[in-house]
Amino acid sequence: MRARRRNVVAIADNGADKPLGSALGRGLRIVEILIEAQMPLSLTAIAASTGLETSTCLRLLRTLEQASYVLKDDATRHYFASPRALAPLSLNHILNVIRREIQPGLLHLRDLVRETVLFVLFVRNERLILEIAQLPGSITPYYDTWPHDELHKVASGKILLMTLSEPERFARLGPGPYAACGPGTVTDPEELQQELLRCEKDGYLIAEDALLRGVTAIGAPVRSHTKQILGCLIATGYGSRLQGAIQQQIGRQLVSAAEMLTLQAPSLQQVTNTLRGIPSTT
Repeated sequence: MRARRRNVVAIADNGADKPLGSALGRGLRIVEILIEAQMPLSLTAIAASTGLETSTCLRLLRTLEQASYVLKDDATRHYFASPRALAPLSLNHILNVIRREIQPGLLHLRDLVRETVLFVLFVRNERLILEIAQLPGSITPYYDTWPHDELHKVASGKILLMTLSEPERFARLGPGPYAACGPGTVTDPEELQQELLRCEKDGYLIAEDALLRGVTAIGAPVRSHTKQILGCLIATGYGSRLQGAIQQQIGRQLVSAAEMLTLQAPSLQQVTNTLRGIPSTT
């Protein structure tokens, strides 16, 4: 159920990864490979993964070492991602602060709805999965923090569409009919518009079999005190468990939790303003 990731590589017709032409692109690809490997890699392995000549790969690794994004084990001559690459944000960065602020409320919500729940922050016109609380035995829809699935296919994407103007929506989705993924994917622009209007009225929306067959997601916008949509809360689980009155019950629970979130996380308004380039008033 892993979301497709937008890598800093060009994808060839045969599906093989080829590094970007610039030295920056190649260096970023090396860092990405080391992060995903979760273990030290040899120069030969890194070169094979990137498709680079060994001499070129070695030169880039030395540059990344100097910049403290890559470390080398002198005993094994293997390379691994440094703490700077693995966790670039400081503990006091506003995103880490807000993650700590929302975690207790997210855990409480998980136990209340008995499904995996996550908080998605909207960064300009993109989504950032800031925190997730998974119930043992439940499912999780994402592993990457930056999902790239098409917006009309998922609950978080539809809520993001509510923040966009009509021209912006058209630019993201096109004229329609939209591409289908699961049997419940909304492909008609008018039907999607009606779904977004119902979410404005009810405070939540439901996506059944939209991205994957047998999976249901329920989402509620998280708003600032000025009613600006900052992000959303999502509960996701097996469709066989989330049917009928249970959907409405969880929807209402998400709405209540979303209303409380800005009180539980006072940094939420600040982080949203910062990432959208709005001067903070605090």
